[in-house]
Amino acid sequence: MCSCKTFCPCWLTADVQPDEGWCASVFALECSEGVSDKGVNFAGAKFAMLADWPGNFHHGNGKARLYFDPTVSAEQQTAIKAIFEGGVEGPVPALWSAAISEWLTPAVSEVDINWDQNTVSIAGVGESTMTALTDGSGNPVHMHNSVSQVAIGIDRLNLMAPDGAPWADPDLHKWNAADGVNFEFSWAS
Repeated sequence: MCSCKTFCPCWLTADVQPDEGWCASVFALECSEGVSDKGVNFAGAKFAMLADWPGNFHHGNGKARLYFDPTVSAEQQTAIKAIFEGGVEGPVPALWSAAISEWLTPAVSEVDINWDQNTVSIAGVGESTMTALTDGSGNPVHMHNSVSQVAIGIDRLNLMAPDGAPWADPDLHKWNAADGVNFEFSWAS
């Protein structure tokens, strides 16, 4: 989810600006399976990243914080932090090291992701419910092959409309969820 009132233009190209002139977003993730290069099993790990940028995220200079659900072990936190903050090699660390200049101290807070009800929440930070966008016949609207999704290996984005709920981290922009996507992916390196 992000702060743009229309579909997030940064998914499409580096040549446009976010609605507010800056971008704020939350990425909530739930690992169904996976193992780090050091053998850490990620299955069941739930975490989120709140971030903001002074413009289009393709231009970098972002600031972000990882939020780990209390069920995520210290070993999993360390491995996930290395992936996001560039402590290992691969497409994901390269992406985030280009987009994020400042990593804030991670936090532990309940992260709840309910795929059946399309809800995401981080205790004390924000909570949103999303509704799938559909065409005139009720079929879900998807996007394929945008610049950003190709760069990080996501085949299909399911376009979602969040409820406009507020999100707030004390060191980042306060914003309201105005657009969203959900997707499944594999980030193997």
